[in-house]
Amino acid sequence: MRHFFMEIDGMTVTYGDIVKGRLCDTVPYYVERDDGEGDFDFAQGSLPTCTPAKSKGFAESELWDIESFMRDNMHNIYDQIRGEGAWA
Repeated sequence: MRHFFMEIDGMTVTYGDIVKGRLCDTVPYYVERDDGEGDFDFAQGSLPTCTPAKSKGFAESELWDIESFMRDNMHNIYDQIRGEGAWA
């Protein structure tokens, strides 16, 4: 299931439900933007690693920016999942 996080610079950022793991719980995320040609560019990964695991249409420098953005906002997403903080 996807939950809306925010729109920024023409990109929509969503995240999924917590995935319970043996070593670490993760939260999948998905970033997409209209490519202007009737399709979408995307990047997907998971927290807490933040590095996009799959992508299409984003330049390498943009993927670094997405990773930094996810790392900087990880605490807000976890707060939102738990129903705490300003984003709840």
